[in-house]
Amino acid sequence: DKISTTIMWQTQDIEPTVVEYGERKESLKNITQEEATIHEVKITGLKPDTLYFYRTGDGENMSEFFTFRTNPSNNRPFRFVAYGDSQNHPEIHSKLIPMIAEISPAFVLHAGDAVEKGKEEERWQTEIFDVIRPLSFHIPYYIAMGNHEENSEYYYKYLSYPYPEGDEQHESYYWFRYGAVFVIVIDSQKYIFGTEDPQHKWVVKTLERPEAVWAGFRIALFHQSAYTEGWGHCDYDGNLQIRSSLIPALEKGGVNLILNGHTHGYERGLLNGVYHMIIGGGGGGLDMHCNDFPFIEKTNYVHHFIYGDVLCDRLKITAIDIDGNIFDTFEIQFTYPQPAK
Repeated sequence: DKISTTIMWQTQDIEPTVVEYGERKESLKNITQEEATIHEVKITGLKPDTLYFYRTGDGENMSEFFTFRTNPSNNRPFRFVAYGDSQNHPEIHSKLIPMIAEISPAFVLHAGDAVEKGKEEERWQTEIFDVIRPLSFHIPYYIAMGNHEENSEYYYKYLSYPYPEGDEQHESYYWFRYGAVFVIVIDSQKYIFGTEDPQHKWVVKTLERPEAVWAGFRIALFHQSAYTEGWGHCDYDGNLQIRSSLIPALEKGGVNLILNGHTHGYERGLLNGVYHMIIGGGGGGLDMHCNDFPFIEKTNYVHHFIYGDVLCDRLKITAIDIDGNIFDTFEIQFTYPQPAK
């Protein structure tokens, strides 16, 4: 398996780009690149399930040492965190981050609306990067495109995701495999009704990849949900394009869990064998209960996050509110392809 990670940082002035990394501080490898203000360095050829030290700088002035751990093998348990819609309330979002750090996730999934106005550059600093700093030095942060990101140039400038073929717009929809879990991230803002939509075709093709088919568990992350029981003005119950076109493709592709935001609260239900969850409790003003879909079993309009414990044969999910109270837990069994008869 090809294992890599990407280190990014920004400097006020144009400076040389240097990353030093290794399994021990005493024997470090060195990567240098052209001078820049936004520095993006991909480190390749890494060992699986290994702790690495790294630091960045200009070669003379270097940061302190930080660490990251690479992807484990399929059978090693790990934990991830997911939430969304932190938006323009860093004072609320910043209360969740120490709680998240305390449970040591391997990565974080953010369901979008990380900032309130994506085209205002300073908000990326004050509303997301300043807040997640205690986590983002050490673990990957995957942010789905929300409507408040406004398809802004800063999403593509400040985030580095595994888009193929040099197509930067693909950076808002991508996939990755971590241990036994396959994650497909979809840009619900660009999704167009119908099977001829390029992103729809990409979703279908991606879920046919062996990395997805032979994963124990498949998660789809995108901002706008197909169904919601909550909203601020009770004039919305989900995205009809997502409901009619994307959801059937995800069901057919073997997705086990769909994670969304957009609604500011928590919802969980099971429909056609797929768990639908809304986890938009990262800081935005809370919504209220408006609608009723029989398959949605649990709602709670509070600030919160969830974490998933990936075990040998199942995923155990726990939901925690901003006061530290566990208000929902459930388990989903892994599913592998059935052998041909």
